[in-house]
Amino acid sequence: MFGWTARLLAAMAITLVAAGSVKGQPQDRQMGGIGIMVFDDIGYRGPNATFRNDQPDLGPAGFSNRISSLQVAPGEIWEVCQGVNYGPPCQVFSGNESDLRRRIWNDRISSLRRVRGGGGFPNPGRARLVLYADERFRGQAVPIYGPTPALGSFNDKAESLRIESGTWEVCEDINYGKCRTVSRDMSSLDSLGLAKRVSSVRPSFNGGGARK
Repeated sequence: MFGWTARLLAAMAITLVAAGSVKGQPQDRQMGGIGIMVFDDIGYRGPNATFRNDQPDLGPAGFSNRISSLQVAPGEIWEVCQGVNYGPPCQVFSGNESDLRRRIWNDRISSLRRVRGGGGFPNPGRARLVLYADERFRGQAVPIYGPTPALGSFNDKAESLRIESGTWEVCEDINYGKCRTVSRDMSSLDSLGLAKRVSSVRPSFNGGGARK
């Protein structure tokens, strides 16, 4: 009798382990670790899932166009996008968002990826600077990964920016003309005279004054 019970418990344990390892299945957990936790309902309620790696398509996980609230682990920044494969429009989030209706992102997220943080889960292509279409880090977000001589469709649209590390040159003209040197987050580019006037950006390797 004891041997039969032991075999039954072992079989149950194997079944539970297998069920928990199915790719894309929602996972209940407490925030505080690494990743982003998304919820089907506002107020962190309803079905939920935790993602620690980039998700170019949330469809297989059952969360495409269903996310109404989210929690981002401390020290991390995640970019969410309306289109699969990170198709625009996109928005960068950090911290907790209990009601995505306030950010006009309720039931709109189809893909997401980490742009900063992650500890043991490095992302070599993560952004080092993020430009925002509105003040106070709101509106459309455009991650920048290196020297960008022309911002294309985002030309003359940025009103605020966040910097991950280092010093950057933020320029009024394409090909790095009329630049200002920035080494910290700017909730309003108006203080630099660059609100809706940024056309190019690049890292400032010498940390000195802006090139003119």
